[in-house]
Amino acid sequence: MAETDIGQDKAISCPHPEEALTEAEWEMDWDVIVVGGGVIGLWSALYLARSGAKVLVLDGGTGQDCCSVGNAGLLAPSRCKPLPGPGRIREGIAGMFSSSGYSPGLSFGLDPDLWGWLLRFALHCRRSPFREGSRILLEMGLQSLELMEAEFGQEEETFPAGEGVLYPYFQRSGWVRAVHQVRSRQTPGLEADLLSPGEAKEVEPGLSPSVVGAVLQERDRRTEPERLMSRLQEVLHREGVRMLSLTRVYALDTGLRGGVQRVRTTRGSLRAKQVLLAAGSGTRDILYSLGLWLPLRFGAGWSISFSAADPLPKKGMLLEEARVGITPWAGGFRVTGGLELSPREKGIHRLGIQGVLRQARSRLPGLDYSGRPRIWRGHRPLTPDGLPVVGRMPGKGNVWVASGHANLGLTLGAASGSRVAGAMGGFGEEPIHALAPDRFLRD
Repeated sequence: MAETDIGQDKAISCPHPEEALTEAEWEMDWDVIVVGGGVIGLWSALYLARSGAKVLVLDGGTGQDCCSVGNAGLLAPSRCKPLPGPGRIREGIAGMFSSSGYSPGLSFGLDPDLWGWLLRFALHCRRSPFREGSRILLEMGLQSLELMEAEFGQEEETFPAGEGVLYPYFQRSGWVRAVHQVRSRQTPGLEADLLSPGEAKEVEPGLSPSVVGAVLQERDRRTEPERLMSRLQEVLHREGVRMLSLTRVYALDTGLRGGVQRVRTTRGSLRAKQVLLAAGSGTRDILYSLGLWLPLRFGAGWSISFSAADPLPKKGMLLEEARVGITPWAGGFRVTGGLELSPREKGIHRLGIQGVLRQARSRLPGLDYSGRPRIWRGHRPLTPDGLPVVGRMPGKGNVWVASGHANLGLTLGAASGSRVAGAMGGFGEEPIHALAPDRFLRD
């Protein structure tokens, strides 16, 4: 089978509105400036505004590299797990020598920071931290889903009801592990149906005959990321939140007492009583201007979107053995995958894209891959322990961080926003130590 033409490098637009601030707004003291207009920043801004804060959201791009819109749109608390875990180092080394595009890959270089990050990562690839991290992420994922259902649960187009997410397996060993996990899991709300090959094909006719079984996780959901982001922006507008795109933050200025007083942007400086950094992997560079540091790296991932395809997938799916997601999207479908940790910025990785598509085609040959694809590459902000960073930066009393969600930003966004907004506004508890920025400063 011929490879899909991936010569069309088309960006997926992020619907950030372009709003002009008045002169008075440029001079005012904002209660909170949120740096980052992705899903974490928008959920945070929403809960901050509802607590009575005057909030300004700054986003540095046009949305072409917005991780919040290029992903599969799967909201899967049942699969919330840290990236570091048993066997991950072996997978990463294998990915270096593989063109499959789905194994986590490493691209080495003379970057001491990357080597230090990898050492921390390796120390967390043990069962004990993996289990504890999985428990924390599961709790956040379930909370996030409840918050999203409360906000958009009645909007069928934004938040399709009753579909669930399908997890098909094509290797006997993977299927056996999946069955064991389903039967041993006791968490309420995570009950799942175990499907035979025939039942799996009935649910998703496009599956390959080689499928050996599938798990239907009815509590997991899906959404179209672009639609969700657009709806969040509409809600924020109604709540009085101001948003300014194409405005990159490059430095934070401190006052005599050590707290941040001014946020310096490519359009001018702004005053803020509190600052929340939710800029994904870009958060690290902004912290450098304060002499602060967090071990945030980016992992490059890809999505390939086919519009006007027929036939389409019936449900959102995660091919766990291949680490590839496939979901209905805008009258077509989207394929996502890949994770490359690199010391420097790179362009579209052709072999990676083709590898992701090969994995999708071999497992779902019944879908229509003939259309012209839209290729996207984005940066997933990664921490070495696989948990997001949510909390106050030590030494700077009015600087907060909500970043490092890897590929779980959409799933964990509402919970992260609610937790950090509650702590900043004084109406909620400080995020737990396992998520706090100072956990890395004590390593």
